[in-house]
Amino acid sequence: MSEPDTPNDSRASQHSSSQGRLPDSDKPEAETAMPTCPKCPAGVGDLHADWCTIAWCATDGRQRYGRCDVFHGCHHDPRYDCRTAWTGLYPGFAECRALGWFAVLTPEGWIPVSPGTSGAIEDLNRLMRHAVWNHCSGRYEAAEPQVPPDTPPATGAAADREPPEPPD
Repeated sequence: MSEPDTPNDSRASQHSSSQGRLPDSDKPEAETAMPTCPKCPAGVGDLHADWCTIAWCATDGRQRYGRCDVFHGCHHDPRYDCRTAWTGLYPGFAECRALGWFAVLTPEGWIPVSPGTSGAIEDLNRLMRHAVWNHCSGRYEAAEPQVPPDTPPATGAAADREPPEPPD
């Protein structure tokens, strides 16, 4: 039986080599930043190469590889340069950490867990499903108010109430 697909697949394959091994999620962000992109020569603050499979499109927050390049422009609008810079972290990791979105692989598949859970990695699946790309900030943002993953579902009268409005 093969493991379920996840946007973290490239990360999982990196775990086997010590040189490409990704940092543990429970360490502070400053400790886990990588000085260069593992797939292209971009340093922190430098634009990814067109052929980089890690780079995200600044227009839609999805992978650029095979869709956008400096010669043809962004696949959404050829006049737009949608290149992004390497931040020291894989795209989406900072957002998952800020939102507290982590997951662990179980025999039943990936399940959401609280930050700090043993074996947890950034839940990029949840980020892609439940967050909204803000092309102005170049980051994913939560689409609705956040509830910790280990909070039991509301029942009774609490379940009938409307969720609170998100803070501004």
